[in-house]
Amino acid sequence: MSENAKYRLLQGGYWMLFCAGYGYVTVFLLAKGFTAGDVGIITAIFGIAAAVLQPWLGRIADRGGKTGWKPLLLLLAGLTCADAALLCLTPPAASGVLFGALLMLISCMMPLVNAASFYYKAQGKTVDFGSARGTGSLCYALLSLVLGQLTASLGGEIISRAVLIVSVLFVLIVAVMPYTAPPKKEVCREKGEKRRGFLVRYPAFCVMLAGCVMMLAFHNITNTYLIQILENVGGDSADLGLAIALAAVMELPVMFGFSYIARRFSAGTLLVIAGAAFVLKGGIYLVVGSVGGILAAQVLQMFSFALFASASVYYAEEAMQEQDKVTGQAWMSCTITAGAVLGNLLGGWLVDAYGVGIMLAAAMALAMTGAVLAGVSERL
Repeated sequence: MSENAKYRLLQGGYWMLFCAGYGYVTVFLLAKGFTAGDVGIITAIFGIAAAVLQPWLGRIADRGGKTGWKPLLLLLAGLTCADAALLCLTPPAASGVLFGALLMLISCMMPLVNAASFYYKAQGKTVDFGSARGTGSLCYALLSLVLGQLTASLGGEIISRAVLIVSVLFVLIVAVMPYTAPPKKEVCREKGEKRRGFLVRYPAFCVMLAGCVMMLAFHNITNTYLIQILENVGGDSADLGLAIALAAVMELPVMFGFSYIARRFSAGTLLVIAGAAFVLKGGIYLVVGSVGGILAAQVLQMFSFALFASASVYYAEEAMQEQDKVTGQAWMSCTITAGAVLGNLLGGWLVDAYGVGIMLAAAMALAMTGAVLAGVSERL
């Protein structure tokens, strides 16, 4: 099996694990007796912990030697298995902490999974990140359908078993990935360079990170509270399923064709385009008054999140010097975590306190801020 095929398996396995964890955290914890407010607090606390750990793990992986991307990924995957096994055995009171730790571990693995594609490319291997990421989205969608049926018939507690099965599968996939430990890097910089922090060395990257957080906060608000958005225009849970499926289908052409797109546009330019698409999507959400209008907005998933998901990985690779590439992926992965924390907490508070209209106006403001920051970054 080629490295390209194995890398598709790696992305597929990772996004199945992401689906079982992040996609069904609310379902599982509600079944264990937690409230929606508890879920928000748990995901925020462990999301912040993941955001702190990701750059640190990236710096370790960048040193090479025995702490490259594969050894670290295998360690995190093994810890995820152990966590999932405990989750199947412990009483409900401990489930919140264990599931929160599970989400933290899954988040910390993302930059390592993404960095693997560029490791193979550096070795002259043919690896298509876009099609692999598309495979991940497809696996996510398929597993989501299966888990939806299982939870409907067996209850939310089945999620802990599903996470354990998928995490064991993921460990096996990581174990068979080809890997040769590169020599341990001795990073040499000028005296003045050593005194400057990572983000100070990359000012345009720093501004783009801030923009990405804003875009992803918008993305998380409109995804997490999509049922409230639909109910506000007369929709129901059946419309929610259709809206999610439509968005997932819209992602696939861009992700599978991203290698072609990336040859014609820089990753920074594509992130600016994604920011503009987020703004347009937010505007449609804000002004339409029907389920059909919301479904029309979901079509823009093709140019917003689908474009963002691949372009952000390429951007981190292009912007970093060789000794900082995994660290750059880790910082970019932090934007997903930070965007989720900001979007879910802000969206939940606004929809409860002021209603859907104010929440969507705030989401629109976040999208506009993110698009402007992405544009500013490209000018630096």
